[in-house]
Amino acid sequence: MKLSKPITVGYLVIYGPPLAFYLFVSAWNAQWRFFVTTCFFTILTIALARKIFRQEKISRLITTVAACVFWTVYGLSLSNRIVFMIHEGGMESRTTGYGSPMAFLLGMIAEFFMLGLPAIAFTLLAAFYSKQPPTLR
Repeated sequence: MKLSKPITVGYLVIYGPPLAFYLFVSAWNAQWRFFVTTCFFTILTIALARKIFRQEKISRLITTVAACVFWTVYGLSLSNRIVFMIHEGGMESRTTGYGSPMAFLLGMIAEFFMLGLPAIAFTLLAAFYSKQPPTLR
């Protein structure tokens, strides 16, 4: 596939800065679980980019499992936010008034960049850039 390198560069341009920012912030604030998770995302991103730039084929099973993991975590996170909004009647807590709609929306955007974007990328990798081309029946 001749478009794989430009698409990968575009993905790295979009995903790289938020990933680097969250890596720095999690280390600075000593949030070690988030730091380890972000390190895992960084290693995975670099490994996949190396495979694509070296024009090696990627296993469809691995990319499908990775896509399912990211979609599941992103779906759970999004559903938690929706349940909170239904339960509290908005983006801030009714009982204490604690919270900020802007922070709520920024959190949703951050979750999209950290979980949704890799889920989309792994899905596309599984569909178009793997050892077996997809078959339509």
